[in-house]
Amino acid sequence: MRARRPDQMWALAFQVDVTVDGRQVRFLSIIDEYTRDALATRAARSFTSDATVAMLDVASPHRASWPTTSATALAACSMRS
Repeated sequence: MRARRPDQMWALAFQVDVTVDGRQVRFLSIIDEYTRDALATRAARSFTSDATVAMLDVASPHRASWPTTSATALAACSMRS
């Protein structure tokens, strides 16, 4: 599947690294698949489904609309209920 216009599909990328003291730090980035714009990035020790949905809420006011395809958002919302 390929995005054919802005805001059609967003990608959520989770990355993990380790700090000098051996603790894990996670990064969540939300990217528009068509424009490659970084819509939001956050670092935290962990990301719950609520935190993931909150990040989508942070990104959405800056865009014309929510993406029409967002399986990750749907999965995160279903995990909350």
